[in-house]
Amino acid sequence: MGLGVFSSVTITPNDADLPERIKPVTVTVRERLPQYFDLTAGLSTGQGVRATGEYGYRNIGGYALGLTLRAQVGFQFFFQDEELRQNITPLGPDDRLERRINLTLTLPKIPGIDNLRMTLDLVHLRDNERAFGLDKIFDLILSINWRPHRALSFTLSGELEHNGVQLFGDRTSIEQILNPPEGQPPPDPRIVRLLRVPLGDSVVASARLSGSIDQRDNPFVPTEGWYTSGTLEWVRTLEIIDSGVDDPIFSHFLKLGMTLNGYVPIGDVVIAGQVRAGGIIHLEPGSRTYPNRQYFLGGVDSLRGLNQDQLQPQDVADLQLADPTLRTGIIQGSDFFYLVRAEVRFPIPIMAGLQGAVFADLGNHWADPASIVLDERFVRPTAGLGLRIATPVGPLALDYGFNLLRREELAEPFGALHFSIGVF
Repeated sequence: MGLGVFSSVTITPNDADLPERIKPVTVTVRERLPQYFDLTAGLSTGQGVRATGEYGYRNIGGYALGLTLRAQVGFQFFFQDEELRQNITPLGPDDRLERRINLTLTLPKIPGIDNLRMTLDLVHLRDNERAFGLDKIFDLILSINWRPHRALSFTLSGELEHNGVQLFGDRTSIEQILNPPEGQPPPDPRIVRLLRVPLGDSVVASARLSGSIDQRDNPFVPTEGWYTSGTLEWVRTLEIIDSGVDDPIFSHFLKLGMTLNGYVPIGDVVIAGQVRAGGIIHLEPGSRTYPNRQYFLGGVDSLRGLNQDQLQPQDVADLQLADPTLRTGIIQGSDFFYLVRAEVRFPIPIMAGLQGAVFADLGNHWADPASIVLDERFVRPTAGLGLRIATPVGPLALDYGFNLLRREELAEPFGALHFSIGVF
């Protein structure tokens, strides 16, 4: 069954009622259709309208070698704040159409080693974040997954990617800050470090090790148990002849992350909690964090009182609050973050499968971890209410979060509405 080739496997003894020292058995397998095609569509406030098409061949050459071609496209037209609309709507059709095209080869079993599978992925991608657009010209990933136990899993992967980064927003103002006119003093080095965003083409090599322990009763709608995971990733940019910019990005760092979820049932009520944290350690002088490895906060999966990726790192926000000329409209990523979430889920008896939720999310992040100060600015709190509707693919979730410490000077909203499929 683990090969993915068969829809059912049954094992029965011959002449089950006849006692024998050696008992012959019959193994009956029912093969799945070797080829398939799926087409799906979805909608969310974070990604707009989405569509996915997938073609698969499950058993190449009779060796259970699988081939999958998957194409996902998305078009964002939900704009919950003016800044995001101004960044996205001027893009041309090719850049505005987000996409991910995946060609995957899967070897579900390696002879002689139990529960070990290998995949090779070739990816092309266009992704629009709040601060930048990322074109993944190609991304080659080799992954090995080992599951020694049902609840325990390890993954080791290596990756080589060629990317192009496009900065959104008012780039001219950033260039003026970083390169002041002749006769004016040079900018504060800390401001340069915080506001410089890498542009142009780059090639990145990385290796990633992750592991998880899953003790939840249900991975889609957990009501009790716990889940934890950890990751360690090494990232380094490789020199290319023409990066497209005068100052190409150089990155050489380690990225660490951890997640811990817990669920406690009290009758029909479930208390869910989550703690997440991550940090980046630079290994060489001059290293800068690569844009798609930075941390961003805000949105349905972090601080629900803000729109997607809308929270400015605290040290950048402090500079911008002190000096309005630094307010470029660009949301920076960070090198360290923490997040604590709690949610109380309870049934609403007017309809089967309907739940209500009361939640609170606390967290913050910093572009320069050395600037962290344990004071009243350390915590950015949000809280709100939500509805959950059970479906075969997981709960439909509708949440409204309130931004409890709103900073109007940085264009933060009073609150934000989020729609998604699935909950943590």
